[in-house]
Amino acid sequence: MTGAARPAMLGYFVETFLMTPTEQDRVRNLLLGFADRAGSQMTAIYMEALESQPAAIEALIEAARRGDISAVAITAADSIAAQYRRELEGTGVRLLIARDSP
Repeated sequence: MTGAARPAMLGYFVETFLMTPTEQDRVRNLLLGFADRAGSQMTAIYMEALESQPAAIEALIEAARRGDISAVAITAADSIAAQYRRELEGTGVRLLIARDSP
C-alpha cells in the first residue's frame, strides 16, 4: 500500500541520574509509539546525556531549523528549559508531550 509520506517528528528526553540502558530503551519506545499513533515518522531521538548537556538540545534545535520536521515529542513539559523551548517554537515545530496517546 502506498500513500502520502508521514510527517517527520523528532524525539527528545533527558537522561536521569543512574538511568539504565533498559530505562533509556523504554523512553525511546514510548517516543516511537507516540509518533506512530500520531501518524508521524520518528526520524531521530535525541537523549540529553548528563555529561554533555546541552549538546543534544542544541543539535535538535539545529535539526529543526533545517526544516522538514512537523513536531518534537518530549517526555515532560519541563524537560526543555524556557530558552530552548522558545528557540524550538521559533522554528515553527510543535512541541508535543508524549503520553500513551497523542
